[in-house]
Amino acid sequence: MSRSSPAMIGNFFSHLGPRILVLFSLFSGVLGDCGPPPRLKNAEPFDPIKPSYKPYEYVVFKCLPGYREDSSKPYMTTCSPDKGWNPLEEFCERGCKNPRETRFSVVVEFLRFYPVGTVVHHVCHRSAIHIPGRPERPAITCLSNYTWSSVPVFCKGLPCGDPGKPENGDRIMLMDFLLKAKVNFSCNEGYQLIGSPTIQCLSRAYDNNTVVWKPKPPICFRPTCPPPPEIKNGIYTGGKNVTFPLYSNVTYTCDLGFSLSGGDLLHCITEDNKTGIWRGSVPECKDNMGSFHKETYFGVLFFFLH
Repeated sequence: MSRSSPAMIGNFFSHLGPRILVLFSLFSGVLGDCGPPPRLKNAEPFDPIKPSYKPYEYVVFKCLPGYREDSSKPYMTTCSPDKGWNPLEEFCERGCKNPRETRFSVVVEFLRFYPVGTVVHHVCHRSAIHIPGRPERPAITCLSNYTWSSVPVFCKGLPCGDPGKPENGDRIMLMDFLLKAKVNFSCNEGYQLIGSPTIQCLSRAYDNNTVVWKPKPPICFRPTCPPPPEIKNGIYTGGKNVTFPLYSNVTYTCDLGFSLSGGDLLHCITEDNKTGIWRGSVPECKDNMGSFHKETYFGVLFFFLH
């Protein structure tokens, strides 16, 4: 048997090569890529859809707005190398949103999904009391229009009491003084509110049977300035007050025989709404007679010398 020369083998593969590439491409197409994933009526992929997917790549779906996931059903599909996309059935259903608590009651049952006809119950809040003659655990139902039936009034919140009005301020009552009530506060012109402008009646942290205003009611504070600096041979208007109101002025004057050097006015301001400071330069009082005495002295001396 004669052995084939390298030239003959090379020539053979040069003719066969394109055919092998075509066969390999067809084979990879059969066992390889998947096209776009299946479409679902009530769900969509988390990520943008690609034209094709490699084997074992997967696509995760999410429910459209207004739909809820049925956790018993799969929500992802995988590209199989020989079967294409794994089957995926609808797993999103239309249902009610999570039921909300009321001011004085909370929901007992919490589910992942609330299909039409689902029934849950309300009970009184830990800081509320049951109203005699009313149902203790009223039921609400997810209706066919995907809304919940109304919750009857059956509880009453504990009272926090009147928080009062701050001195030099006022309050705006948004409702009563019972559990979850809110009160807004404001201060008169020229006063600063120290604390929170809104407080709410809430349960105590370690005692569910009592309620308290949180945070504490604010106060209305007006920053003041301390007495201004005293100057030698002069005084300022306003007397010897301990404090001076915000935005007040003091004026300096000099004793007889002295004149003011610098501005005569200081103004009480605040830069942090907490403390007052004086704005302006403190003047000095200079002796008016100093030059007169010197001129007189040298004049008399000159007279006697002549």
